[in-house]
Amino acid sequence: MVVADSISAHITSGNNTRTYDGNGICYVEFGNRRAGRVDVTFAAGQTPFGHFDTATETIAAEKDEYGASRLQRWIGAA
Repeated sequence: MVVADSISAHITSGNNTRTYDGNGICYVEFGNRRAGRVDVTFAAGQTPFGHFDTATETIAAEKDEYGASRLQRWIGAA
């Protein structure tokens, strides 16, 4: 989101006050409607740190919702 805000501010001559905090999430598919989640922080000057959440159907549903919400926000797709 920070990159998109920066590009938008540049195009519209606006201001972007957001900065990247180093946090990132990645979903990992395991099949059988299960997905795990990796939550990592990449902070400048520090060794990356984070944790892995074991694959569950709940996280798979969260992953699906995350993807759908991004498509809706970015291109208006349902």
